[in-house]
Amino acid sequence: MKHARKLLLLGLAATATMVSAMELQPLAVGQPIPNAELKTAEGKAFDLRAAAKEQPVVIIFYRGGWCPYCNAHLGQLQDIDPQLRKLGYRIIAISPDLPKNLAASREKGGLSYTLLSDTSMTAAKAFGIAFEVDAPMLETLASYEIDIEAASGETHHLLPVPAVFMTGSDGNIKFAHANPDYKIRLAPEELLAAATAKPTRRRMNGFDLSNAVIPVNEIRSGGPPRDGIPSIDHPKFIAPGSVDYMQDADEVVSVTVGEETRAYPLRILVFHEIVNDEIAGQPIAVTYCPLCGTAMVFNRKVGERTLDFGVSGLLFQSDVLMYDRQTESLWSQMEMAAVAGPLVKTKFKWLPSQQLAWSAWLEKYPKGKVLSTETGFGRNYSGEAYARYKKSPKTMFPVPTHRTELAQKEWVFGLLVEGEARAYPVRSLSKKRTLSDGKIEIAYDPESQLVEAKNKATGKKLPVVKVYWFAWQAFYPDTELIQ
Repeated sequence: MKHARKLLLLGLAATATMVSAMELQPLAVGQPIPNAELKTAEGKAFDLRAAAKEQPVVIIFYRGGWCPYCNAHLGQLQDIDPQLRKLGYRIIAISPDLPKNLAASREKGGLSYTLLSDTSMTAAKAFGIAFEVDAPMLETLASYEIDIEAASGETHHLLPVPAVFMTGSDGNIKFAHANPDYKIRLAPEELLAAATAKPTRRRMNGFDLSNAVIPVNEIRSGGPPRDGIPSIDHPKFIAPGSVDYMQDADEVVSVTVGEETRAYPLRILVFHEIVNDEIAGQPIAVTYCPLCGTAMVFNRKVGERTLDFGVSGLLFQSDVLMYDRQTESLWSQMEMAAVAGPLVKTKFKWLPSQQLAWSAWLEKYPKGKVLSTETGFGRNYSGEAYARYKKSPKTMFPVPTHRTELAQKEWVFGLLVEGEARAYPVRSLSKKRTLSDGKIEIAYDPESQLVEAKNKATGKKLPVVKVYWFAWQAFYPDTELIQ
């Protein structure tokens, strides 16, 4: 009776804990097992990554031997341990408990598999499932004589969300399950089903990644599902005099084909990221990634067909992954190529465009046309999306750092010259206005915010993109930095 009452009252306190736990980002299928400082029940060091390389493992994170839900789950795992062993798996259960407490749990439950101590919560953090227990939950636990500080020997008040990670023969995660509601645990039959399941093609958001040419474990969900950020497929345009929602300093992407010029305000692009358009018979995709700050225009005609693009809801190195609706291939904006699907390795043709202030565009193209806010979607285009992100010096998602000459979110102008990447810090060009070498000339006007690059020999304009340094160096680590 006392045990049942304890379960009930602990369950009543779950809501507050779940709120913070819901914000976690557990490791996904395809990602490698991280290393961490762990100890056995005997106090010996344990290399988790090495264990995963030796054989497939089933890694269980539980809150501690004080938790009745955890003890019940550990008992269920013991029941299927012989079956998992026959399938070649080793169970490893990890909690914040001190090694001496692990020994007590092992003896009490008659457990034959490995229990590991993660008192510092290094492993739980690395797996993305650590969260801080709030004050109300601490009080509830204390009222039942549960002291998580005594259990772990630490004062961090961190616990893991109960989770299961199963690895394949390559040491990477092939199955993952985590639920912020600690009362809900993966059933033994579900775990056995995952262990016996045949390998399937890797998919995310419905896209086949089996032939991806970028690391699948570095592809992340941006949050929204496929088309959760809707592309504009039937754009409408209005005369500049009819625009009433723009400020002078607001930036637009300007595209000119023949005698026709159109402006695509970033205020609109930030909510849609892609505009499928056609100017003077030229099919184009105007693309924008607010996380990288990149506005790039591409030719939508690939081979003999014209492609229509949507937002996949996936990111690679913090940059938007688009997809074409004809083949469902995934395309990287900054890679400028298809990275998975039937058209994998197909290159985009990057087209010249201008990014400049609205007031400067009005003066330069008084007879141009402007993308209308009548997009078919209810959005507040007069607001400022990503305002906090723009002010923060940090990225929203982890990105590999190859170069450290500049701050992560310093603006640079990036361009490719005969396949070689170059980057020009905006602050440097703001002072010098023009930089020239034997091949190209690049000029920047800080008042209009307009940058233009051209081939000196031919006078031909070159595509150039304004981009955060972290993104440019991630895709082009060997870029030449010209200051």
